[in-house]
Amino acid sequence: FEFFTDHLFSLCRSQEMSKLAVLRMEIEEGLSWLSTLGGACSSLGDRSVHFARRAGAISLDQLRLSLAIGDPNLIARCCIYISHSLCQQGQRRRAVRFVRQCLYPRLVALGDKCDRIVGQMYRALHFRMLHVYR
Repeated sequence: FEFFTDHLFSLCRSQEMSKLAVLRMEIEEGLSWLSTLGGACSSLGDRSVHFARRAGAISLDQLRLSLAIGDPNLIARCCIYISHSLCQQGQRRRAVRFVRQCLYPRLVALGDKCDRIVGQMYRALHFRMLHVYR
């Protein structure tokens, strides 16, 4: 009887892990689609507030999915995207406040675990906020 219950428990756990793996893959695919769409809107957002708002909405969707995954580097990236969108919409002060309150503390908490690309994206955002979005 003990062998049967152990085997049943193992089977249930295996099915549960499979469901989680499929869910993770679906979330990753959704993030990829949103990233492509968000990048296109953001690119047009420098010329049109409509596209900047759309890019911001997409970034918020990406942030929701990133929070579901729990990847801190991905969450930081989404915060960078949101900051860019706010600047493109002419809301630089709000973007600065968002960076100070949400993004920067996350980057500090990441410390050495901060992805190199996230660091470069943050530096680019900082440069643009100082020199482009004035």
